[in-house]
Amino acid sequence: MASHKNQHFVPRCYLKRFSFGGDGLAINLYNIDRHTSIKAAPVRGQCSRSYFYGKGLRLEKLFQQSESLYANTIRRVSAPGYAFEEQDKVILRHFCLLQFSRTEAAAERTALVQSDLADIAFDGNIPKDLRTSVKDVVQMSMRTFPDIAHEINDLKVVLLRNMTDYEFITSDNPAILTNRWHAQNDVAKHRSYGIGSSGALFFLPVTTKIICVIYDGDVYSMPHDYGWIKIHRTSDIESFNQHQVLDCAANLYFCDWSQAPKIEQLCANVEYLRPAVRHEIITSVLEQEDDRGQTFRVLDRDVIGKYRENHNEILLHVKGNRPRPAHWPSVIKWREKKRVYSNGSGVGFVRRSQVEEGRGYKNIY
Repeated sequence: MASHKNQHFVPRCYLKRFSFGGDGLAINLYNIDRHTSIKAAPVRGQCSRSYFYGKGLRLEKLFQQSESLYANTIRRVSAPGYAFEEQDKVILRHFCLLQFSRTEAAAERTALVQSDLADIAFDGNIPKDLRTSVKDVVQMSMRTFPDIAHEINDLKVVLLRNMTDYEFITSDNPAILTNRWHAQNDVAKHRSYGIGSSGALFFLPVTTKIICVIYDGDVYSMPHDYGWIKIHRTSDIESFNQHQVLDCAANLYFCDWSQAPKIEQLCANVEYLRPAVRHEIITSVLEQEDDRGQTFRVLDRDVIGKYRENHNEILLHVKGNRPRPAHWPSVIKWREKKRVYSNGSGVGFVRRSQVEEGRGYKNIY
């Protein structure tokens, strides 16, 4: 059991590709909070916690299977002349979503949301059995993962090859979910997005020279050659790298120590774009109810208590504050005829694969 005590939420087989010589022993890092670069930190101690997934080894062994498939795929991807195969797209899509769901940063953000919701519901006196820890969130997230894994099967997958001297970096939260359409479209202003939303984008650097992009083909166009796109602009590499800066919890990881000044400068340039808080809870109280439905009035969180005491119906809405980059990679282009579906409800804008029949969804384009 003790040999499984140190459990990685970013696997060593992943970090290995960003280590010195690819041997998985030492890696360079930049700490966001201390604004400090550290040379040759041991890979073994990065992105891990004691029994992060619990003392039972069921999850740990499940991850080992996924990581083995991923490691074999990256070996194939890195070989000269490799043409992107469908089975490897499936593996990368699955690994990316799993990695997005399993990090400490993801668990801490979810635990904080649940804690804030419970704090409002119980006026600060949360029963002990309803308090949520980070490990509770991890266990719950991994139990529900099989139920959501299919939600990104409709997304397209391409590999981008870095032809510049500026390497891809990664972080302690490396699988990035973002959404250019939401960020740049007025109709989506103030709306949250998720893995089923129109315009979804996942970025996962897999080596210092290759990044995997998973995207909504109804919104974006990424012309490729047998699954590959070559990047010749350093500005595009920087665009991808800034997402690691904006979403990381504490550490960025890189291979070439000579690039430390460039990475430090990038962090300084985009630090202001990192959200001070990652979520907001919007509180509202039932104001009117008729044949057409219910109307809620948004109120300040500090005054919602008296309405709860009077047994008024209260609605809590969580709005995620996802970072918006300073610029987007030029290789991600708009599709001329987009498909974005909405029924005008709070569900927001979803892809074709998420549309439920009989719920009034229409393509807004």
